[in-house]
Amino acid sequence: MSESNDLQPWHMECNSAWRAGFAFGARYPSLVFNLRGEPLGAEDARALANDLIAALRLPGLEEDWAARSRLDSNSSGFAEIVHLLLLALNRFQRRAGLPVFEIGRILRLEGQNAQILVTTTSGTYQLIANIMHCLLHSVILIKSGDLADHNFSDLINLSRQLSNNYGYHLVANKFISTALHLGIPFVQLPDRVIEYGQGHLARRMLDTLTDATSNISVHLARNKNYAAAVLREAGIPVPLHFLVENEQQALQVANDLGFPVVVKPADRDGGEAVGAGLLTPEEVRHAFAKASAASRKVLVEKHVPGRDYRITVYLGQAIWAVERVPGGIVGDGKASVRELVDRLNGEPRRKIGAEGGLKPIIIDSEAHTWLRRVGMTEGSIPALAEFIRLRGAANVASGGFPVAVYDQLHPDNAQLAVRAANALDADIAGIDLLIPDISCSWLESGAFVCEVNPGPDIGQLTAAHLFEPILASLLEGNGRIPIVLVVGAEAGSPIDRLFDEGLDLTDMNIGYYDQHGIRVRGEWLARNPVGSYLAGQILARDRRVESIIMRIDDNGLLATGLPFQRIDMLVIAGNAVKVAHSASPLGCTQAMMDLVTSLLTACDGPVVILPEAEFEMDISEVQVANELRTDISAEMVEPYLCERIRSLAALHRAQKPASSAIPAMRD
Repeated sequence: MSESNDLQPWHMECNSAWRAGFAFGARYPSLVFNLRGEPLGAEDARALANDLIAALRLPGLEEDWAARSRLDSNSSGFAEIVHLLLLALNRFQRRAGLPVFEIGRILRLEGQNAQILVTTTSGTYQLIANIMHCLLHSVILIKSGDLADHNFSDLINLSRQLSNNYGYHLVANKFISTALHLGIPFVQLPDRVIEYGQGHLARRMLDTLTDATSNISVHLARNKNYAAAVLREAGIPVPLHFLVENEQQALQVANDLGFPVVVKPADRDGGEAVGAGLLTPEEVRHAFAKASAASRKVLVEKHVPGRDYRITVYLGQAIWAVERVPGGIVGDGKASVRELVDRLNGEPRRKIGAEGGLKPIIIDSEAHTWLRRVGMTEGSIPALAEFIRLRGAANVASGGFPVAVYDQLHPDNAQLAVRAANALDADIAGIDLLIPDISCSWLESGAFVCEVNPGPDIGQLTAAHLFEPILASLLEGNGRIPIVLVVGAEAGSPIDRLFDEGLDLTDMNIGYYDQHGIRVRGEWLARNPVGSYLAGQILARDRRVESIIMRIDDNGLLATGLPFQRIDMLVIAGNAVKVAHSASPLGCTQAMMDLVTSLLTACDGPVVILPEAEFEMDISEVQVANELRTDISAEMVEPYLCERIRSLAALHRAQKPASSAIPAMRD
C-alpha cells in the first residue's frame, strides 16, 4: 500500500504497512501509517477537534475525546488531532460492527510527523486506509472553512462497505469485548468464527453457536415445522400450524384454524417476516406475500393468547428470561403517534449502528394496521400512559423491548424450557414461550412453546452479565497455554540441545519450532523452517499442544507481528538474529534490539538473559514490570523452563473471572 499527497497540509505518507499478527503489544491485527500535519496551538487544536466531532456525529466519539482530554492535556496540538483521528477511526469500526475494542496509538512522534498504529480486523486494511484519507480530508476542509458543502458521502459509503463485508453480530462483539477484558486470547477465523484460547484449551464460537453445538440440533431447530414435530413427540405443547404453498392455501388454513393467526417463514430466525395476530383475510394476504418473499416455506399457525417470553437455556439450565414487549409507544396526552415514534427512535440505543441493540420503529403498513384496530392514525394523540401497539411480533428485531423477568420465572416454566432445548439436543437455545404469567406454573395456566432458537441473541440491555460466565464455562482458566520465545541463540550453543531433545516434561505435549521445523513431541508437522509467524499459528491451533517453545533466529516478526497476543517468557540467548525484513539496510545488532523491544511489549512474564548472550541493551525502561533474570547459565535453562512452564500452566488454569458463575434461579 502506498499513498502520498504532498500538496495537502494533512496527508498520509507512503509505505503504510499491514501486520496480520499482533504487533507492538496490540491484541488485534494492525496497520501502521505515517501521517503529516500542521503545527497547532492548544486553542486551535481544541476548536478543530470540536468541529470535527460535530461534523462526524459518531456515537461515543465525544465521550471518548472527553475521557482522552482528562488523561492527557500536555500533548502538542498536532498530536491531539492525531489522537482524535485514532478515536474516530475506532468509532467508525465500532459503528460498522467490527469488534475492535482497542484504540490505536502513536508509535513515534517527530514534529508534525507521526507514525501511528491502527488496530483492526483481517481484510479491512484498504477500507481503513481510505477512511483515514477521508478523515484527513475533513480536517483540511474544516481548516479551510469549506466543510459546509461536504456531504461525507465517501465516508458513508466506506462505512457501509465495512459493515456489510466485515461487521459482526452484536453478541459476537460482546463476547470479544469480554475476552479482551478477561485476558483471554482470541483470533479471527474465516466467516466470522472466533477461536478463544490456545492449543488444547481452544474453543470456537460463531455468535452464540459453539463448537459443541450439534449440526443436527441446528438443522431441526431452524426448520420450525421439524422442530414442532420433535417437540410434540417430547410432550411439549406447541401451537397448531400447517405448511402452505400459496396464498389460497394460506387463506384456507387461516379459515380452518380460525382467526387470529400467525404467518411466518418456516426457516428464518430473528423474527424475520413474521406476521402475528392477523385478524382478516387481507392481513393474511399481506403477511403471506412478505413471508414468501423471505422463504419458499411458509407456515400458517394458530395464534395463541399469552404474554411473550424468551427463556435462555445453556447446558441444561435456564439462565435468563425476558418478557418481550412488542414495538409501540406510550402516550403522554399531548404528542401525536408520529411525534411519539420519532421521539422513541431518537433514543441513542435505537439509532442505526448503536451498540444498545434496539431497533427503530417504522410507521409502515403493519403499524397502520394496528393503529386502525384502535381507531387511530399517525396524527392521533394517545392518552396519558396509554400503550399503542405498532407491531404484531414482540421480538427486538421488529422494534420490541425486553424486560428482565428471571427473578419471576417459575421453576416449572424453567424446566419446560430446558425440556424443549433437550428435545432438540441444543447446548444453548432461546425458548419462546407464550404464557399468561411467567411467575405461574404452565401446568396450571397452560402455555405454548412457539419456537426454539439455536444460537440465540443473548441481548445486551438485560443480559450483559451473562457473557463472562458463558465464555468462562467454555474455557479452562483463561484459555492460555505457556509460550516461551528463545531469541538470538548461536548455532551450536547449548540451547540447541533444548530443542533437539526437548524438555523433560513427559506428561505435557510441547510444541517446538526451530531451524529444523515444527514438531509436537516426536511428530514432525513440518521438516523445514516455515517462518516464526506461520509456525506459531500452526502450534497454537493444534488441539494437542499444551505449551509452545519457539526459537526465533531472524527479525521477520517485525513485519508480520506475533502469532500470539501475549507470550509468557522471553529467553535472550545471544545476538544471532538475521535480517529477514527491513525497509532500509539494518545491521544484525540493530535487528536484535528492534526485535527484543517489540517482543517485550507482549511479554507478561520473566525475561531471562543468559550471561553468555553478551546482550548489552538496557531493557529495564522498555518493560519495567518484567522479572529480569541474568543469573541463569545455558545449562540451567532447561530445569528453569520446566519449573516455570508447569507453574504457568497452573496459573493460567486458575485464572477464572470472579463473575464466572451462572446466576441461580429463585426457588
